[in-house]
Amino acid sequence: MKHWGIDRVNQINRIMSQHRLLRRFAPKRIDTSDAVKKFYIEDGIAFISCNVSDYYDVIDHYSVKGYEWPNSNFLQFIEDNAYFIPTDYPLVLEICGTHFSERQQQTIESTIRDYYALKLGDANVEVANTRLKWTTLFVLTILSAIILVIYKMLFTQEGLLLEILLVIFWFYLWEWGDVFAFERGMRLGWLQ
Repeated sequence: MKHWGIDRVNQINRIMSQHRLLRRFAPKRIDTSDAVKKFYIEDGIAFISCNVSDYYDVIDHYSVKGYEWPNSNFLQFIEDNAYFIPTDYPLVLEICGTHFSERQQQTIESTIRDYYALKLGDANVEVANTRLKWTTLFVLTILSAIILVIYKMLFTQEGLLLEILLVIFWFYLWEWGDVFAFERGMRLGWLQ
């Protein structure tokens, strides 16, 4: 019989009690869509409540009057919260904590609206570029496959030209698959 010593026994007991504790607090299955609806959505409108102490919590204090830019921490807060909200709901920012003058309210509204309009425009350009890239690679893959089949029908010998055509075909096919699966998948949220 093996003698373990009191320190080893105490260590094993600590590990076992930690394991029981972890099992008790193990993550339970929760309905995230229900939690999001309870936390953000009210009467079919998604709200993000932002607690600010002054104007410069929303507008970057380095920006110049007339060329205001949103505060990066404020934007990060909005985007972190908006990530969980389904796109089916209109989004309303509820800015709490202080009172703004009429001019400050207009500046905040126009700055945030302009910032996200700019982001939307960038996203639309990126989607159009991806679509063009996807279509071009698809056409080149089909053309290289057709050329490869014609070459195989006309010439029975394998040679350097066949190898070059095979490399070109596989390159276009691989790139098309990469754009379709990964770039498009990342944009649509399939891959996170």
